[in-house]
Amino acid sequence: MRLLLALCLPTLIACTSESSVVSDASASEATKEMAAEAIEAADKMASEMAEATEDMASKAAEKMDDMHDKMGMEDAVATSPMEPDMDPIEGLRAHILDFSAKPEHTDPVVKVQHLLVSFAGTRTSATRSREEAEQLAGELFARIQKGEDFDALVKQYTDDSHPGIYTMTLGSPAAGQHSRYGMVPAFGNAGWRLAVDEIGVAGFDSSASPFGWHIVKRVAE
Repeated sequence: MRLLLALCLPTLIACTSESSVVSDASASEATKEMAAEAIEAADKMASEMAEATEDMASKAAEKMDDMHDKMGMEDAVATSPMEPDMDPIEGLRAHILDFSAKPEHTDPVVKVQHLLVSFAGTRTSATRSREEAEQLAGELFARIQKGEDFDALVKQYTDDSHPGIYTMTLGSPAAGQHSRYGMVPAFGNAGWRLAVDEIGVAGFDSSASPFGWHIVKRVAE
């Protein structure tokens, strides 16, 4: 019996050792597979997160574009626009206050078209009262902001001559130009605060705008 055990013992040890090696190898393979699966899952998650982030950024950009259009940032008709339901005189006065605080630019030449709303006693042919002139100026400014044709309103309502277009310069005037400083101050004060196609109003002032309210649009040269 002892002899049999002695003969079989090396075989048993070898079998046990071989089983242990096989078990360790299997565990190693399983660990590698688990690691590979984890890496693959992490890569997939990172890819999905990147796609989601890109989609969110795209949607945010679209919303910004929509807000941009709704706020009227492009092709502005007038500076300091009036509220839709605001009283015309209140809206006009609020606009004039904001507009007069706007800084001037430094363009050497400015071309404008204006609509003059005057009143009796200002050396024009107007017969309306000062109060009626301000009311009319407010109503016309509101109509312009709603998209009515500026030139057509000038032709119908101005107390100057149509088309009421003047080119002003900061330097020595060429043919067809006027020195800014030789014009009514309201012209230059408005014109040098406007970009092309913008509209602003210079309110009546006994020294800067003695003829009444000037609704001024800057036009391309």
